[in-house]
Amino acid sequence: MHDRDELHNEMRERAVAEVKQLFMVVKPDACPVCEMHRAKLFWPDEAPRLPIGGCLKANCSCEYRLFDPNGPSLSQMLEEGIQAIKAGRKTEAQDWLVSLLQIDRYNETAWLWLSGAADNDEDRLECILEVININPENEIAQRGLRALEAKGITAPEQSGTVSDDVG
Repeated sequence: MHDRDELHNEMRERAVAEVKQLFMVVKPDACPVCEMHRAKLFWPDEAPRLPIGGCLKANCSCEYRLFDPNGPSLSQMLEEGIQAIKAGRKTEAQDWLVSLLQIDRYNETAWLWLSGAADNDEDRLECILEVININPENEIAQRGLRALEAKGITAPEQSGTVSDDVG
């Protein structure tokens, strides 16, 4: 098992080799120190070591994901996904939104739109539950959950964490 320094160094080396940036993935319940770094992009030589200095959580789980600075931005990926859904191109929407979620798995808006592009009610429920795990106060997700429950689609027991296996 690698320690955090080794993982950080490996991620930095991959970013340099692939000419990519590092995207800071911060969990929804992060401490205020980590929260200041939510969704930030860093060049490998500028990326702070994890856990961030001053982090208030003993078991901080912030991490980096690789991001292609020559590709679309996260906001562009989200917008493309939304436009594809609105145009009825569900497969294209899924491609855009899943790509975004592979980088930023706590993107509440992407999960919500992905629920609209889901192929079936079970997948839709999974997306809605991810939104609720990120933000239990999300009224749209709560309405979606009630609508699915009214159709007899119910959630299996969950651990309460956002899926690590997006896509």
